[in-house]
Amino acid sequence: MRCEVCWEAEATHKCRLCGRSVCPAHLDAARGICSFCAEALCQVCGEQLSITHCAVCGRLVCLDCGVQVDTVLHVCRPCYTSLGGRSGVLARLRDAGKPPRMPGIREFVEKILETRKGSGGE
Repeated sequence: MRCEVCWEAEATHKCRLCGRSVCPAHLDAARGICSFCAEALCQVCGEQLSITHCAVCGRLVCLDCGVQVDTVLHVCRPCYTSLGGRSGVLARLRDAGKPPRMPGIREFVEKILETRKGSGGE
């Protein structure tokens, strides 16, 4: 079976989080996870996959390390605590004019769209 990251090398390991079969080059052996999961790990606990990012600091956060402030806004527990809860978070974001975006998200989306165009996907 081929590695589900590079599709070239022989897969010799299985990611403990997502179950992908990966080659040694795409395995974080210390944590037993593939390179995709390593990039998507919560930046607060470093254990679970992230589901969103903090609107205050921009870190990726998992379900356990995030607090949903309103229907679309999430913040990490450290920011939530340091700003004094929901009202402090909302005041901080209001004062900033708008919530910060995830760093590099525009470039990431543009790269994906460019790849899709090149492969005839769009």
